[in-house]
Amino acid sequence: MEKREKLYEGKAKIVYATDDPGKVIQYFKDDATAFNALKRGTILGKGVINNKMSATLFQRLAKAGIPTHYLATLSDREMLCRKLDIIKIEVISRNIVAGSLAKRTGLEEGCPSSRPSSSSTTNQIRSAIPCSRRITCACSSSLPQGSGVAQAHGPQDQCPPAALSSSGKG
Repeated sequence: MEKREKLYEGKAKIVYATDDPGKVIQYFKDDATAFNALKRGTILGKGVINNKMSATLFQRLAKAGIPTHYLATLSDREMLCRKLDIIKIEVISRNIVAGSLAKRTGLEEGCPSSRPSSSSTTNQIRSAIPCSRRITCACSSSLPQGSGVAQAHGPQDQCPPAALSSSGKG
């Protein structure tokens, strides 16, 4: 498979065209950003780990009968994939309260969570996540009253943004 011109470069990877118009090569980078890319740096080996983790996840999905774009691992940093139109979804997972999680929930920044929390940047994801979850933190017992978390909503209602930072069973 011949790698050709760069089609896209983002925070974590570069996508290259190949000699097959239906396939691309993803190259996983060591670059890291924080605070909406205001801070930039390099984490040596990050791309190698991301490639291995992604390949493992895609292989497990395939075993479960869930199709993905993954075709093969080409090297420590490169993955062969089917070319497709992407739906951009960013999911952030934390075990310490920081950034937008602190702003949305009122929890103290730097406070360790009792469980990892996750958040997403799309409204489509928000409406799919149940609101019967609760955030707990070593610095405070739970979210402030009236935050919307732990309130059950009917199917017509949309979960509040704080629900995306919740953890626990849901």
